[in-house]
Amino acid sequence: MPPPADGEERLLVFVDELRGQLAVLLGGRAAEDVCFGGRISTGAVDDIRRATDVAYKAVAEYGLSGTVGPMSVGTLAGGGLGGGGFSWGGKDQGRLSDQVQDEVQQLLQAALEVARAVLVCNRGLLEDLGRTLQENETVEGDTLSTGSHKCRCHPAKDLCVWTGSGAAPTPSRKQ
Repeated sequence: MPPPADGEERLLVFVDELRGQLAVLLGGRAAEDVCFGGRISTGAVDDIRRATDVAYKAVAEYGLSGTVGPMSVGTLAGGGLGGGGFSWGGKDQGRLSDQVQDEVQQLLQAALEVARAVLVCNRGLLEDLGRTLQENETVEGDTLSTGSHKCRCHPAKDLCVWTGSGAAPTPSRKQ
């Protein structure tokens, strides 16, 4: 998704765009996994936090979950928009909370698998960018743009199916 103009936040984002954002955000963690044979670090912590926030909002605020359904969990917990509604809780609240957490975890895991599949398919480019990072500490602008045009293949099936329908890709551990 292109950045909004003038730093404004986009108000309308489609579910396939949110899934794409998740895969991009988890790309750093997937790159560590692919490059270091499953050895991961704390380096992707900010991206993981952001991905978790996006996934949570998709499920609990935007109503984009097949399991939880089209509801805002925060509005429900607060007693409605005016806050004057009944207070709910007990086992139903716990069950809904568990459903939200499960759905968020499933979204994040599927996004990680998609990111991993893209990187495995483009391992040479990943290694080239890794060398550039080691030499320059950053990769941005023209260097990044030129590198992205060198993608040899795109795991189109998994990526398109997942961003379009949410069907989780088949796990592809270390290929």
